[in-house]
Amino acid sequence: MPDIKINNTTLSFNNIYYVNQALGSDSNDGSKSNPFQTLEKAESVCSSNGDAIVVIGDYNISGVHSPVYKSISYIGFQSKILGNVDFRINETSKFYCFIFSGLQRFMSMPADTSENFYFYNCVFENFQNSILGNGGFYTSV
Repeated sequence: MPDIKINNTTLSFNNIYYVNQALGSDSNDGSKSNPFQTLEKAESVCSSNGDAIVVIGDYNISGVHSPVYKSISYIGFQSKILGNVDFRINETSKFYCFIFSGLQRFMSMPADTSENFYFYNCVFENFQNSILGNGGFYTSV
């Protein structure tokens, strides 16, 4: 299982896929040296549980973003997620080391589910609406 170290914490995943919006291509294999270009492509190849997506550089996104029924960890190493987007989470998702700027909200879908999202070492700036729709947890690693 591949590992990623954040501060003094080592995280293990089944697979790690990389995304670089500026330099990647969705025809790549998602490796560190050949990253995907979009989150959607990386999410499509993730298994239902235990995979991670590392975003390299800033990532612009808009509209509704909803990875369908997969528990994914997103790792940013201070990458910035920019744009007018509404994240709708269908399964437990974890976000590490991101700067979120200008987003609308994060929301569990459907609203009566127990799925949650967790934020570790993240910064939130310039939010347009409420940050969290149906529950989220903040902490650090």
